[in-house]
This record gives sequence, C-alpha cells and structure tokens, in this order.
Amino acid sequence: MGRMTGKLRATVAVSLLMQAGFFGLAHAQSTESPAYYATLEFTEYYTDNVFFGRPLFVSPTLYLRRLGDWVTVIKPRVGYDHVYDKGYVNFEASAAIGRYATYTTENYLDLNFSASGRHRFSPTTIGVWGMGLSRGHEARNSLAPSDRIGIGPTVYWKASAYGALSHRDGDNIYKLGFTYDGFDYHDIASTVAPFIVNNDDRDRHMVTVGGRYTRRLSDRNSFYVDGVLDLRDYRLAADDNGYQRDSFGGRLSAGWQSDIGEYGRLELYGGLLIQTYRDPRFATVFTPDFGASYSWSRNGLSINADMSRSIEETTLAGVSSYVRTGATLQVRQNLPGNFRIYAGLGIADLDFQGSGRRDRQTNAWIGARKYLAPHFYAGVEAAFEENDSSVAANDYTETRIMARLGVDTSSGFDPQGDYASHISISGFYLGAGGEFGMVGTMLDGPRQNTAGSLTADFGAFRPAGRFIAGWGADVGDTYFGVEAEARLANGGWSHARLPGGRVFSVTEKNSFAVSLLGGHRLPGGSLIYGRAGIRSTRFQTPYSGEGAAGTYQSLRLAGFEYGFGVRTPVTDTIALSLEYAHTRYPDYLAGNGVQPADVFANIESSVRFALTYHFGGIPGMIAGDQAVRDYAGAYWGLQGGLGALTSLVTGNRIAGAPPVASVLTAQYGDSGYTAGGLAGYNFQHGRFILGAEAEAEAGFINWKQERMPAGRSYSVAKQATLGGTARVGFVLNGGALLYGRAGVALSRFRIDFSNPGVTLAQTSWRAGLRFGGGVEVPVSEKSNLRFDYTYTDYGTLSLVTPPGTETYDTAESLFRVGYLRRF
Repeated sequence: MGRMTGKLRATVAVSLLMQAGFFGLAHAQSTESPAYYATLEFTEYYTDNVFFGRPLFVSPTLYLRRLGDWVTVIKPRVGYDHVYDKGYVNFEASAAIGRYATYTTENYLDLNFSASGRHRFSPTTIGVWGMGLSRGHEARNSLAPSDRIGIGPTVYWKASAYGALSHRDGDNIYKLGFTYDGFDYHDIASTVAPFIVNNDDRDRHMVTVGGRYTRRLSDRNSFYVDGVLDLRDYRLAADDNGYQRDSFGGRLSAGWQSDIGEYGRLELYGGLLIQTYRDPRFATVFTPDFGASYSWSRNGLSINADMSRSIEETTLAGVSSYVRTGATLQVRQNLPGNFRIYAGLGIADLDFQGSGRRDRQTNAWIGARKYLAPHFYAGVEAAFEENDSSVAANDYTETRIMARLGVDTSSGFDPQGDYASHISISGFYLGAGGEFGMVGTMLDGPRQNTAGSLTADFGAFRPAGRFIAGWGADVGDTYFGVEAEARLANGGWSHARLPGGRVFSVTEKNSFAVSLLGGHRLPGGSLIYGRAGIRSTRFQTPYSGEGAAGTYQSLRLAGFEYGFGVRTPVTDTIALSLEYAHTRYPDYLAGNGVQPADVFANIESSVRFALTYHFGGIPGMIAGDQAVRDYAGAYWGLQGGLGALTSLVTGNRIAGAPPVASVLTAQYGDSGYTAGGLAGYNFQHGRFILGAEAEAEAGFINWKQERMPAGRSYSVAKQATLGGTARVGFVLNGGALLYGRAGVALSRFRIDFSNPGVTLAQTSWRAGLRFGGGVEVPVSEKSNLRFDYTYTDYGTLSLVTPPGTETYDTAESLFRVGYLRRF
C-alpha cells in the first residue's frame, strides 16, 4: 500500500542490520565495482471497482456504485550500485504512471527517489542508512474518508530517512536505530459540499528511536529484547473535527529466533504496545504486542509467513487510532524454462479505538512470470481484495486481472539452478464430489423513496454436486495443472416481509468453471495446492412487494474464484481432495419495478470434496506394504481458517402504505476467519485412530444490516470459541490420516440492534453441536498439516426488542488449516 505500519517503521533499521549479517557483507568485493541498472514494466489490468464502497451511502440521494475499467500502468526504474570493500552505496529513481481508459480522474503519477548504503566500520561493527522522497496516491480502498468522496485519488508527498548501528561482542549483539517519516497530503476536489476536502490536518512527522539486545544461545538459536520510542507530531494543532492528533508511545518486546532444520527460520515475539494522545478525549491505547515469522526455501521453492501488530494513524472523527493485527502467507516456485509461479494470502483485523467499528481485510493473489529472454519477461496475475466492516458503508470488494511485460537489466533468470530437476506428467484425471457452502449477497439500495438506504449481508448454506476433469504435471516436488468443473446446485437465500413488505431472493443454479492449479507435492504423494480461475454461474432473482407486481431475472454471471486445499492418495490411482473456495461475482441491479433498484453483489464461500481417478497414477504414492504412519500420543497445534456464519432472522415489523403489522423472515450471512490453538490425544490400533481434542480460537465472522440515516440496524458476530470433539480416523497408504469428528462448541456471540430511540447489545455464550472431518498429511517425523472442515449448529439466539422478540437461528461452516506437532 506504500505505507509502513508503526511496528515496521520502528524496527526497519534494526531489521536491515539483521539482513546485513555480522561476518561481512554478502556481496562485498575486494575492489570497487560500480553497476548501473534499469527496469521498465508495462501492466494492463481490469478492475471491477473504480469507486470503492459498493455503493457508498454519502447522502440521502448520492450513491457511488462500483464500476469497472481497464488500467494501464508504466513503471520505469533506474539505479546505480557502488560496491566497495567495506560496503555499498545505492541511488535509485522510479515512477508509476497509471492511466484509466474511462474514468480518467483516477489517473495517477507516483515518483520515488532514494539513496541507501551500508558500511562495515570494523569486523564487529556495521551501519546502514537511507533516505528518500516520494510522491504517492492513496487507493480508493484506503481508510481516509476523503478517498471515498474525492473526484480523484488523494496525492501526498513523503520524506523518509533511517539509520542504524550494530556491534557484536562474542555472543552479544547490540543495535541502535532510528526512522523518520514526514507526510504532506494535498487537498482534493469533492463531489460533496463544500466540494473540496482539506487534507492539511493529516500532515505529520513521525520519528522512532529503538534498540535491541540479542544473545546467541547456540549456532541455531538466539534470544532478544528490544524497545522503541514513537513520536507522532501533526502540523496543525487540531484536525477538521477539532481533535488533537499528536501522540507519544512505544513498544517493548522479547523474542526468540531459531533455524528450523537446514532450510527454515522461525521467529516468535511478544510484548506491549502503548500510545498516549495530547487530546484528553482520546484514551491511552495499551495493548499486547505479538507476532511471528517463518521462512523456508529449498529447490527453488520459498515459503514466507508473517504475523504482526501495530497502532496506526487515522483522522476519523472520535477515533484516536486503530490497532492492526495482520498475517500474510507467500509462496514462490522457480521452474525450468525460466518460469516462476507465486501466490499469497493476507488477512488483517482493524480495531478502531474509541468506537465500535471493526474491519476485516482479506487479500489473495496468484500469478506467473516467464522470462522470454535473459532480461525480458511476461507475466499474468489475478488478485482479490475485500474489506468487511462493522460499519456497512465501508465494505468493498475488488478483483483485478493483470498482464505484464517488462525489461530488467539488473537480473536475469538462472535456468541452471538446482530447483526442479525432474518432470513427471501425471496426466488426465476425472472425478466427482460434493460441495457445501454459503451463497451470499452484499446488497445496497435506497429506501424511503431515496431518503435513506439499506446495506445488508444476506446468505444461506446450500449443497451442490460436482463433476471435474483436469490435467497436471509435477516438476520436481512442484505441481501445476488445469481443471474444469460442472456443478449442479439449487439453493440460496430469501427475504420476505409480509404482509405489505418487499419479497426478494437469490437462487444459485448450475455453473461451469476453469481454474489453474499450483502446489507442492509432499512425500507420500499428498498435494497441497492453490487455485484461481473463472466461474460462470446462473442466478435467479425474483423481486416483488410494496404494491408492485415485481420482476424476475435469470442471469449468468462470470466471477473470479480462488481457493486452496489438499489432495491425498487413497490408492495409486485414486485421490481424495478437500478444499476451500471463495468466488466473487460482478454487481447487477434488481428491484420491484417501481422503486429504484438495489445493487446485488453475489459471493460464494464453500468447502469442496471429491474423489478423482488419475489415469497416469499419482506421483510419489507409497506402496501399501510400507510401515503405517504413527499418530499415537499427545499433540498440540495452531490453526486458522475461513468460513461463514448464517442466521435465519424472524421478527415483527411495520410495512406498507398505509403501514400494517408484518413479520420479517430473512436469511443473513457473511464470511470471515478464525485463529487459535488445539491439543489432543490419539489412540492407535493398526491403521485405526480414536482420539479426543480440545480447541480455543478467536473468531472474526459476522453479518450485518444497516439502515441509514434511520431505521433498524442489527448484526450477529461470533467472537470466540471453546470446543471439544471426539475423532475417529484411518491411516491411508501414503501416510495421511482421514478422520471424522463430532463434539460440542461453546461460542461467544454479540448481537447489536438499533432503531430510532433504541440501542441494544447482548453478549452471550452459546453451545452448539459441531461435526465434520478432515485430512492430516505428514510433513516431518512428528509434524503434520491438517485440513479440517466443521459445521456447527448453534440453534436459536434471541433478543428482546420493540415491538417484539427477534430470533436468530444461527449456524457456522469453517474450513481450517493447522500445524500439528506430536510430543
């Protein structure tokens, strides 16, 4: 996004020192070696969300709808590296020129000028430094209100600098560093009175000073403590809303770093974050700091995972800041023929201090790059981004499909690397299976004859049948393939307010999909993979009520789909797959034919399973006479996942003209994520497993309805879960464990309800029946990866509201991935 988080700003200089090492510079030479380099990249992509907000309710009569456009981006870059015997100096200039085909007010020009260096003062003392000046723009999905109502994107200038020193004394390492960031935001013209947005109240200086002490415990392990002071000084004494934004704070943490095996590295840390504000209306933010990172690289495959926490700036009225907790996973594989594939997934939770707002952000991307010549490449990429906010007007989604051409004089692709030395064509496969998941719709539309608006998450679970055909090949332990699918479904959600109110629904019918697959083959033949593709689905949308005869639409929509999962061999030719997939479709309009139409944006969040027959056999499959994998004994693990929460809502309403008493019956739902830990014990007899397991997790899944400026608004959110299940399983020939589970989940729910003159909130724990199953695949002697699906029925939640009791018949569907370790 072009902006560092607070935690990254505070530790960037120290981190650079760690990358530099303490036994000399990795690329230092005995003689001076200047080098010039340049790159030029052309990107053409389609985005379905020029104006974010889906539409965004700005005033009783103004909506900003999501619109699609083609965008051309040109990125030139030039630089100079001067390497000498004790370090190096780098100078670089770059630009990004973005041009929209239709909505030219979105055009942008970004610039960046930087200088950096590294110098070894002695065999045990090293320093790094850097400075830069950049011109950037904020994307429409930023958290600043001006980026939603401005005619064009917000432009800003940023000046930055950093420096750090490190000294090593035996097994003790001492580091000191600082960073500086200065921001100057430009005012922009607006579509809303007074027709200009003043951004001067966002201008600020940010300075951090920090230090770290590290103690090497062994060649593989080290322990550290670090502290950072953080000063944030705004140019104006108060912002446009009268709040003083200056603050002072810091962080204190301790961590552990370890080399895991020959190819991996793990870091864990924890501590405290604090920020105090000049404005007495802002409470001090005092929150735990925790994080982790893991990197692994072998044979051209690299895996990087990261989790961190920070306190971020905002100028939202009444909000001092927001605490961001985020995690990312990135995978990259180099292949023969100058070919590279990559994929990633990112999630973040944003907790806005001093308000009830909470946002959940999800990013997913997959792409490929092919070097057509030593310095000339072409690439494609698909990306998806979503923000799900407790304040419905801040929801958005975006899909981007990109193609790239580039020239890079500084580096070519090495076709002689030791990665991917063997190609195995597993060939064609056919299969059949099922699917269970949520069909959802993010709906926005006018109400009260355009004097108000409705924003709501509708959704319900439905089953489906699948028939698939595909082709794949293994390059070393990397897999890539293509897959086609036909799916039969007949399910969806409905909304009815009778008598006198609106009646509408969405029903999903047959669909067809084509996807690209990429993954990693484990010993024993199990495949961990991701997918991205296009799905064409027919949706039926009837809409009637409020005195209108109504309309009916049957539309076929093409949407972007991504997912991930596991495929494990059952025999040498038959495999079982279990995966999660998310599909997002373009907007369309639906209404009763009299009032202005609503905007429907359909999504799917599903778990899928299938049995496939592989005509060429399954690479890496282990014959049936090998020793059975040992799963017996105690184990612990960490897990996280994605899923959906739905509720059938029933309650009394007033509808129609003249108003009459009515009853609302509607299905609401939305997707989200969870993260937590588990512990269990297995008894094993031959290939059969019997066990018990306990789990605890935090949940970030909710659905909501919001009426503006007045009307009923309500939501249901799952916040945490404690659970226990019994498991029964069978160990397959390839070493994977196929299991089923059943038990009880005790979850904490929050129900919020508001109506003119009434605001209610209820938090309660609710027990539900949880059942499901999954697959565990071995990754080392004592470690497994788990792919797990569960469905939980929580029964009926209720809230007493005027004019009667609301009921929420609630259920949850989860797909989780876990790392398990036997004691």
